[in-house]
Amino acid sequence: MTWDDFEGLRKLSRAVAERGHMVYDNDPIVLDRSIVYPERSRPLPEPETGPTFYQMYERFIAEHPYHKDSTVRAYGFHIKQLKHWWDRPVEEIEERDARELWNYLRSQGDPRAGMVLAKAVMNFARKVAKVIPENPCDVVVIPKRRKSQSIARYITEDEFEILRACAVTVIHRGRHIMGVEPDEDMRLEMDLVWETGLRSGEVSALEPKHVKIKGQQAWIEVRQTATRVGSGWGVGSPKTEQGVRDIPCSVELARRLKAHHEAHGKRFIFPAKFGGLKRPDTRCKVWTRLVARANEHGFDGECRFHDLRHAYASNLLTGNVPIGDVSVMMGHSSIQVTWDTYGHICRGFRDRILAATSRKRNRKAPLTREDMVLAS
Repeated sequence: MTWDDFEGLRKLSRAVAERGHMVYDNDPIVLDRSIVYPERSRPLPEPETGPTFYQMYERFIAEHPYHKDSTVRAYGFHIKQLKHWWDRPVEEIEERDARELWNYLRSQGDPRAGMVLAKAVMNFARKVAKVIPENPCDVVVIPKRRKSQSIARYITEDEFEILRACAVTVIHRGRHIMGVEPDEDMRLEMDLVWETGLRSGEVSALEPKHVKIKGQQAWIEVRQTATRVGSGWGVGSPKTEQGVRDIPCSVELARRLKAHHEAHGKRFIFPAKFGGLKRPDTRCKVWTRLVARANEHGFDGECRFHDLRHAYASNLLTGNVPIGDVSVMMGHSSIQVTWDTYGHICRGFRDRILAATSRKRNRKAPLTREDMVLAS
């Protein structure tokens, strides 16, 4: 007897109601044990549920019109942090789940990127898919980065020389230090960024075909950069159209770059140890040791490899290069980005404007013909 035998179920329920306990095989009314443990002859229909979080994420990626390739690659990396939400229906995610996700992401490191993606997907589910009335992730307030994390240091020429002199490779034999020798790779990278302001990823992806020499002119063509691909790194196009640019440089630097590439013959001018793409984070580790060494030789404080790029922009602005041209050379998405970052260097522009207008005002007007007649 099964769940489909409603007469048998009716007898079972009446027998249990009369005796106050479960019936057994020797019961005079119910003699079939299958009533006591009924089995389904056909599966019950599954309750209807809405789309899962991962299905909503795929819709979010496919239907959003403004996602760039680099942004999609970054989302593909951060969605792995939200793996325990993948199979959960969006409608069942509550504010408590959002708080738990935030605490989990904090335990794994910087939680901002993962939480921003979760908020974006849930906002898409609310505003576009319209499957939830409110975004449960709104209960989490993502704190802004501390200002101390984004303060730029403008390296002077003397500080640059100290850092450059400390770019050395320590020679080991077993546990013993046998000596040091100049790290020509790092010194050339430093000279390149000091003179062109390239980003670390653009330095890694630089190939000899991007270094141009024509007569007494030379320039660097920025056409690609190192970008994150999943958990690793690959070569991609700059994030914005303004990132594609030509930067003038000295002929001497261009020849040094060509010669450096000819010495090893790999694809990139600054390859990794085994010839592939050098990861920007690997360069940061070398740079950290370099700065620690420089602090023992007169350099004061901390700085990043990226601060060489800030020094390039500072040198241009103090050399009276218009801020619009500096924005083009830096590859910023807009001149507002350049102004927000380096505007304090241009604070003297008000004094220069007043000086220029005062010179115009104090300049004597040319003599007219009447003045010349009266003077005679």
